[in-house]
Amino acid sequence: MIQNSQTLPVSNTVAYVLWHIWKARNQFIFHGQQMNPRHVVDMAIIGARSALYSFPHPADIVHPTINRGDLWHPPDPGIFKVNFDGAFQPNTTIGTIVSICRDHNSRLIDGLTQIVAASLALQIEFQALLITLRHLEQTGRLHNKLIIKSDSLILVESVNERSLPPWEV
Repeated sequence: MIQNSQTLPVSNTVAYVLWHIWKARNQFIFHGQQMNPRHVVDMAIIGARSALYSFPHPADIVHPTINRGDLWHPPDPGIFKVNFDGAFQPNTTIGTIVSICRDHNSRLIDGLTQIVAASLALQIEFQALLITLRHLEQTGRLHNKLIIKSDSLILVESVNERSLPPWEV
């Protein structure tokens, strides 16, 4: 067990703990490898400590400008914003999809995750859309005004009939 002899920034420590929980979860999902929760926390603390010495002081960092169009913006009142995405494990036939629904106050209204079968990352993206729409229908949210967002240009162009979907999907 690691003893905390040095004060670590809380936000950094929380971020490292969440990251290591995510990594342990993926190891379990994709490789069936179970992790000891204490080990996960210890690894997170080691990561947070090493970050104190590995990264420059925040005052020394030159921050690039961020394109405001790349930031998440809440929808107008009365509208839900749904973001979905998929992740594919190369050299396997499985992936994971995630979908979240937020209101104009950025509050989480609903969400889902699911493991799906596929042979290409693009198939996961299309499944993420279909499963998200099915979930919204089952929960009665298709009757609400929705903004549905994806980071897959091929999917967006296919849905908006700007191009045909690839035959693989």
